[in-house]
Amino acid sequence: MRAIVARYAPPSENPTANYVANVAAALAVKPDDPLDLSAVGSLALFVKAVIRQECGAVPYTIDTIMAAVNEALAAPIPNPSPSPSAADGAAARV
Repeated sequence: MRAIVARYAPPSENPTANYVANVAAALAVKPDDPLDLSAVGSLALFVKAVIRQECGAVPYTIDTIMAAVNEALAAPIPNPSPSPSAADGAAARV
């Protein structure tokens, strides 16, 4: 959990230690515990904790958060764009 928060809320922009502590407390985990963000409940709690940290409160209903989490987990993972050299090679073969 610490690695996720530190990546998206770096110390250069946030009080990261406090952010980590607050999110960990909201999730009832230790800061270095792994999180399964592919689980609806875990992701919903994580999202709610991040919203609270960022906004000071959670202005969204649990229904709104759950809808967003379910949509995010149902969305297909986009394929990465081909590298320029791969695209050049494909164009040359056409």
